[in-house]
Amino acid sequence: SDRPAIIDLRDAKRPRPVSFRELDAGCNALARGLARTGLKPGDRVGILSLNRVEFVMILLGAMRAGVVPVPVNVKLPADAVAYVLNDAGARIVFAEPESKRLIPPGLRVVELGGEFERFLDPGPFKAFEPAHDSVAIQPYTSGSTGRPKGVLLTHYGQNWSRRILAHTR
Repeated sequence: SDRPAIIDLRDAKRPRPVSFRELDAGCNALARGLARTGLKPGDRVGILSLNRVEFVMILLGAMRAGVVPVPVNVKLPADAVAYVLNDAGARIVFAEPESKRLIPPGLRVVELGGEFERFLDPGPFKAFEPAHDSVAIQPYTSGSTGRPKGVLLTHYGQNWSRRILAHTR
């Protein structure tokens, strides 16, 4: 629908409403961009992003393609960012311009802003059909007992959580 799905407040002086239709098209364009790049289901992509609509598009678009998003806290030091991205086996990293310096050399970086728009490939996309145990997202723990550890959250588990939350409202 054309109802707002998100109001992007990254620029508080210019709130940007994004409709469900625009968000869906953006997720398809991101998924198509990942496929065009050669990424396959199970491949990992890092995300170093502030709270912005592009973060949601990357997260959901990657899941739509079966590619596993690995969100990384932009406040981590470079050595921790490098550890997470290397441990996850990220093939591409989507990053804020000011976070690019945290990314280890050799990884492809898609800068949020102009380069991100060029990465997108608008058009329809047939979503990945996950198996029961397909990984949907790989966040990392804080690492309070040592190094951060990747947590493999499945599509099934994420859908179960969504259904339980919707049911308990």
